[in-house]
Amino acid sequence: MIPIREMTGRRALVGFGAVMAAGVAVVFSTPAMATNGFLSYCIGAKNCGMGGAGIALPQDSTNAGINPALLSRVGNEVTISPGWFHPERYRDLSNVQSGTVNSAAKNKEDSQATDFVEGSGGVNYHLADDWTVGLSLYGSGGMHTKYTEGRIEAAGAGDSTVRYRLLHMAPTVTYRPDADSAYGASVILGYSDFKSNFATLPNLLETSGGLKPDRAFGIGFRFGGLWDLNDTVTVGATVATPVWFQEFEKYNDLFLGPVNTPANAGVGLAWKATPDTDVALDVKWIAWGSENTLGERPAKGGFGWNDTPVFAVGVQHRLTEDLTVRTGFNYGPSPIADDAVFANAMFPAVTDWHLTAGASYRLSDSWELTGSVFWAPPASQTDEGNSSDMFSAMGAGTEIGMWQVGAQIAVTWSF
Repeated sequence: MIPIREMTGRRALVGFGAVMAAGVAVVFSTPAMATNGFLSYCIGAKNCGMGGAGIALPQDSTNAGINPALLSRVGNEVTISPGWFHPERYRDLSNVQSGTVNSAAKNKEDSQATDFVEGSGGVNYHLADDWTVGLSLYGSGGMHTKYTEGRIEAAGAGDSTVRYRLLHMAPTVTYRPDADSAYGASVILGYSDFKSNFATLPNLLETSGGLKPDRAFGIGFRFGGLWDLNDTVTVGATVATPVWFQEFEKYNDLFLGPVNTPANAGVGLAWKATPDTDVALDVKWIAWGSENTLGERPAKGGFGWNDTPVFAVGVQHRLTEDLTVRTGFNYGPSPIADDAVFANAMFPAVTDWHLTAGASYRLSDSWELTGSVFWAPPASQTDEGNSSDMFSAMGAGTEIGMWQVGAQIAVTWSF
């Protein structure tokens, strides 16, 4: 007979393969999309149903992307969680007075790219009572907009389309020294690709990349911990370095350097309000302004993004032994400076609120099905103008806006 640990080890290898295949399918289908800046507000259907709150609340094997220590309290399992994302975005240049802006584009136009696949997956395996290894893979974000007319009235400047896609994979190890604490560490392996016909500075001609796809790979690290304060309250903390990417070589006339995923950190609290009800509260910080390409002023080739906080609250309640329902909300202000809206007219990361709901149903001891939905109400931002910044001066009066709906499903196999 095959020993039990060898059998479960083989199942873990099967799980790793399934998660990798699912991740490749997601990233090479259509772009994952952004909600907190260009990062997703949540990872996995359970976390998404709770507004992205969960730094201190273990849910499933996708959790390494939230706090690697969580995997210490997740069983041996595989989770596959695909999703659908529908953003409605617009660019309104009708109030722009500058003659540099394309006269044919001085109107309100909706982006032609509106439906996208996103998703995540994970596998977790207990080597012993106090050690686990896992892998979480998640389409972290990005952006894809496409307009009929370009922004700039200049020969050879298309300046109408951009697609940026981002995927993170997090091999993870956790250690649980005692029943009340746990620690985890992940290596974050990043993949991104980009294509655009942006205009470049200072001549406002189209980038030499000319809508040709380019890709970059990156690496970073995330660390986390969990501590039980008593029988009903757990706190968690996590911090991640930037994911340092290669440069997009085909677009070296467009970007100041690589497009790194910014450093971020968060703390969370999970409170067992009743034996069947959990409340999760998170506060996070995303250091957009510390990344040169994102944080530098548009006149110097950046996007003018600022650091942002994110607040998330989620509740889950077990209605029956098999059925759990969830709800939550997430708030993160736009990272775009008020005088850098024109520079971000094709990257309208202005969404702030997310309202969410979800449920899980345990089909058997080994299988569970989860679903979640979200709505991000309309949000907009208008360029207030800045005479010392060429991009802002020419684009004063530009308005960008977006609202979103989406859904996720997940299948979890416990072994």
